Amino acid sequence: MLRGGKIEFVQHEGKLILTVPAALREAGDTVVKLTLKDSAMDLPAIEIPPTIKAVASNVYQNDDSDYGAQQAFDDDRANPLGDGRRNEAGMDRR
Repeated sequence: MLRGGKIEFVQHEGKLILTVPAALREAGDTVVKLTLKDSAMDLPAIEIPPTIKAVASNVYQNDDSDYGAQQAFDDDRANPLGDGRRNEAGMDRR
């Protein structure tokens, strides 16, 4: 932890799972400092698939990860725009 304290961790099926005790969590944000044996630059990059499938007829500079149609949705079901089929720009969810 950035401000001290220890957290529990396990490796399971190729994933690292961190458990931060409630007493070490901070309301605004909780910062966990990871110390790696080797450089993080040697780790392969992975792309996290979007939770919402959206399509667009054109994407700025063909950069789907930063400007793709899925960026128009926040997937916040508590938001009135998040549970409908259209957002305020009139874009359809798929």
